[in-house]
Amino acid sequence: MVIYDAHTFFGSVPFESPDLSLQTLLRMMRGHGIRKALAISLRGAYYDFSEGNEETWLASKNHPEILPVATVDPRKYLGCAEEIRRRAEQGFRAFRLFPEIQGWPVNYLPFLELLPEFQAAGLPILIDASAQGTATQLMQALAGRQVPVVLLSVSYDTMGEAIAAAKSSSRVFVETHRLAAPDAFEVLAEQIGIERLVFGSCAPSCCPSSAIDAVAHSGLPESARNNIMADNLQRLLDIHEDT
Repeated sequence: MVIYDAHTFFGSVPFESPDLSLQTLLRMMRGHGIRKALAISLRGAYYDFSEGNEETWLASKNHPEILPVATVDPRKYLGCAEEIRRRAEQGFRAFRLFPEIQGWPVNYLPFLELLPEFQAAGLPILIDASAQGTATQLMQALAGRQVPVVLLSVSYDTMGEAIAAAKSSSRVFVETHRLAAPDAFEVLAEQIGIERLVFGSCAPSCCPSSAIDAVAHSGLPESARNNIMADNLQRLLDIHEDT
């Protein structure tokens, strides 16, 4: 089974010591057959977004299996628009936002003023939707804008909100690594379509095996499982198998 992963990262977390290094991520990818992964340096979330983006870009140049994801921190505001334009032109595949780490609300004015830049970049936005209300606020912020969104870390608690968000816009996708509830994949496939589900592992913080097994052991047919594991993300990112 070909696997493309929508949710990985590398780096370090302040005052914590788990091994989230790039080498650990690459080892997990190889060990679990993950061919490509959207990945981002945590330096961009916790310290400096420009430095983090440079670290991510270097990792992708040294390791082609890494699909680089950029970020900005709306709290800093100055320089964010230029960074979005620069990284989109450089060849980054998506943008990841970290309101859950940085402590800003999704209806935050500095973020709202950056939305035209994200739309012009034409790249998906990845955002943690594990908290109630995040997806709702994001859909309100993006009303009328053509910006693809991947809702990360959707669980049983926020699945209903994710379904409502996906029904409100055909550009909303749901990442899978926390969908452990019985029949979660079948319900989402029925409600929003199998083409809106993208595999994610949250590696290296989580072992990819549990996320892979959840899809493999679902009641979906093989073609649907293949869509989740790779095809949907490839289409979203306009990646062809020979690239």
